[in-house]
Amino acid sequence: MLEIRIREWTTEEEREQVLSEIKEASSQSTRNRNRAVARALRCASRVGSMNLRAQTSWSVRYSRMTQMPDGKKRIILATDRPVSFSEALNTGSVVGDFDVTLIEMTLDAEGNGDGVLSLGTEVRWNDGDNKIEVTNFSSQPIKLGNVRRTN
Repeated sequence: MLEIRIREWTTEEEREQVLSEIKEASSQSTRNRNRAVARALRCASRVGSMNLRAQTSWSVRYSRMTQMPDGKKRIILATDRPVSFSEALNTGSVVGDFDVTLIEMTLDAEGNGDGVLSLGTEVRWNDGDNKIEVTNFSSQPIKLGNVRRTN
């Protein structure tokens, strides 16, 4: 079980800072360009935490909630660590080439929904589509079921 605690939402100013870093990093051709995105997240305030099996805890550095036209809420969370289940289970070293872990969840009016956990991802800016995209994963994205808000 993954437990997530959000204390506050990322401000528009903080969002713009992270977005600016993603855009700049995306224009670089180096393999480690995604490290700049993790550094930008590391500079952001800690807005919450998440932990697996009530053991290892990671800081959530980015949290945004968007109200969708159908009444559902879309929540995007990010941490500056390539959180891996092997790390959580074995408390060993971090694996993966990318330093950002993303969680996207959709909740209905009652606070129930689903989501996706992308471990150790590369985040890029796509100029053509004018949006952020996740391009590489150190593992397959993990489907989150039975997501629920507990207050």
